Amino acid sequence: MTNTHKILIVDDNIGNQKLVSLFIKSLGYEFDFASDGKEAVDLCINNDYGLVFMDQFMPVMNGTESASIIKKRNKNIPVIAFSADSDIKCTNTLGEVIFDDFLPKPYNKASIQNIIAKWLNNKPADSLPHDKIVADGNELVFDYSYIVDNYLKISNIDAVKKILLDALDEIKERILNLSQGNTVTELCTTFHTVKGVAGLLGGNRLYKLAQFFEDEAKVADTSFDSGKAINSIKKETELLEEAVLVKMSELTG
Repeated sequence: MTNTHKILIVDDNIGNQKLVSLFIKSLGYEFDFASDGKEAVDLCINNDYGLVFMDQFMPVMNGTESASIIKKRNKNIPVIAFSADSDIKCTNTLGEVIFDDFLPKPYNKASIQNIIAKWLNNKPADSLPHDKIVADGNELVFDYSYIVDNYLKISNIDAVKKILLDALDEIKERILNLSQGNTVTELCTTFHTVKGVAGLLGGNRLYKLAQFFEDEAKVADTSFDSGKAINSIKKETELLEEAVLVKMSELTG
């Protein structure tokens, strides 16, 4: 069954786009992708969307600026911020609404269904579970149960495997572009991206490691060891990839 509302997914990370689209498709909604804030604005001018999921840290135009423009053109369209940051502000300094709601990463099908029910169906969403899987106290390299609960119930093993490995490739590419010469802002942006993708992959340990280094870099002085942080993230990504490959091979024979 296809719902009448169309949803716009705004995220510069292709892996994130594919993962969240699995959830939205399973709920019966059509969707479009935008890879930066400016593209989102252009799409909203030319299309009638029921809801927009907006990432924060993107090239060309960030999520806050994009959402502000979209809301000025159409204040009735719900714009939902999704980010691995928990300090997203939903209004600007003038008190104008920028984001109607906030969906923390890592999200899952239940949390997305919760938001959609709240803003599109006008139904109380309290009956829907809202699991924020952050792996607190859980040091699993790869939380396979998260994949089963959120992806394998709505898609086949080969499709899920490809999405997971493509997302890991994107993480590795971003890490390869880092060096000790990068600015703190560049390091934080990459650690933030790794954190968000890792959470959606069930990579609990990588999620926590990226979160730790992002927080450390934000408050660090010249003593911050960026080389150590980069190497640690790289090694943990390799462990996660190995764990994914082993588990997927077991399932596919």
